[in-house]
Amino acid sequence: KGIQIKRVWGTRFPKLSFIGKFINQITYALSVFFHLLFDSSKRPILVVTNPPFLGVICAILRAIGGKPYIYLIFDVYPDTAIKLGVLKEKGLIAKLWDQWNRFILKYASTVIVLGRCMKEVIINKGKSISYLTDKTHLIHVWSDDRKIKPVEKKENPFVEKWNLDGKFVVSYSGNMGRFHDMETIVYAAKNLKKYKDILFLFIGEGYKKRWIKEFAVKWKLTNCQFNTYVNRSDLGLSLACADVGLVSLSRGQEGLSVPSKT
Repeated sequence: KGIQIKRVWGTRFPKLSFIGKFINQITYALSVFFHLLFDSSKRPILVVTNPPFLGVICAILRAIGGKPYIYLIFDVYPDTAIKLGVLKEKGLIAKLWDQWNRFILKYASTVIVLGRCMKEVIINKGKSISYLTDKTHLIHVWSDDRKIKPVEKKENPFVEKWNLDGKFVVSYSGNMGRFHDMETIVYAAKNLKKYKDILFLFIGEGYKKRWIKEFAVKWKLTNCQFNTYVNRSDLGLSLACADVGLVSLSRGQEGLSVPSKT
């Protein structure tokens, strides 16, 4: 449909390994850098925060006369990592990261945030940056309602496939990452395990999935079911299995990350 896709090289180590994920992001960022360096077109760039190195690359190139870029913020680093205890607030990495964030915000033509709390965080981070408030815009996450829509359970093949018939389904679908509050959900499953008609359905992968499954085994939570991601074409059907859909964010991550954004 008139969109040209150019793929660049990068390593493909397992994403659940911190070192592997880090190497993947570095190699991908370097490939993007060299691609943009020799790209003579003047089209503006839409750059996102994941992986975090991409914004720095665009800012460096813009500072020496390169293309303008729009900076779309999905997660606020290093703040989210500091809240999780992965980085120290006064540590060298966190300080350097904050400096390059201001560098990225300074040279961005437009900054897009996903929520009002995130907008406040970004404006406070860049108080010394001219016109940051004016060039920062809030655009809420949206979905394609042609694909994500209600489906009657009797017409949903996943109800039979996952044996959900006759169940009140409480569903969590997506990444079970470090900053998702999965603990509250499984504690609720533990407290409700005597109700045989209630099923907690977990769809996806992520850092915390292993812990959740181990917790379910330890407490014999037969009211928990785990499935991996479905094909994108089946996403609407898998979401429609739920009577209640859950969105989760750990305390302290408000304004730093937005769950269910993809």
